[in-house]
Formats: sequence, C-alpha cells, structure tokens
Amino acid sequence: MQGKTGRPFLSLFLTLPQIKCNLPTPLRWNEARQWDFHIVFDQPAIYLLRDHVTLLTDLGKDWSAGPPVDILHFIPMKYVITIVLKNYSLSFNVNDQNIVDSPNDPDVNSMCFLLVSEGQY
Repeated sequence: MQGKTGRPFLSLFLTLPQIKCNLPTPLRWNEARQWDFHIVFDQPAIYLLRDHVTLLTDLGKDWSAGPPVDILHFIPMKYVITIVLKNYSLSFNVNDQNIVDSPNDPDVNSMCFLLVSEGQY
C-alpha cells in the first residue's frame, strides 16, 4: 500500500497494515456505542514532511466541523483507535524551510532517521 499526497513525489509511508475492527450496534435506539480499531504496521518506512502534518491537521478540522446534531438524532459514539508500529523507520527532512524537489531521496536531502523496534500509540 502506498499513500500519496497531492504534491508530486510525496509518499507518507508504506506497508500493508493489518486492520481489525469491532463495530457493534446496540439494539436500543440512541444507546452509546464503542467502536474499536486495531491497526498494525510491520516494518513501515515513514517519510514525514511538514505538508503531511498540515494535511492531518486539516483533516481533523474538517471532520469536526459542521453544525451540532439535533438531540433527537444524537448517538453517543466512542472510537478507540490503537496503532502499533513494528520495526519502523521515521525519516524527517532537515533542509532549511523543508523545501525539497525529491523529498524521499536521501542523496539529495539532509535527513534525520529514527529507527524503532516497536511502539504502540
């Protein structure tokens, strides 16, 4: 799996994740629900740019925007998201202003690498 952003040559990270979801729906109307997501990446290479942080921030703002829901249609939801990264590498571009032509190419850019055996977030 490869995630791409709108700018050319900007990959974020890339291995196939293992995703497990538990999405129960209670029988009673408007009863609280809890949806669990467990996502495991094994050996992903993550190339994080300032543009990716901006993209994720904007997505969060978009998802939380909008008018409040009418109380008659409100359903309390709790989302539990567990992300596990196994043997991952995190690469940051440390060029001035983070302006680069080929952001994932370590031969052209100054990069800082972080290698981690396992982490859960």
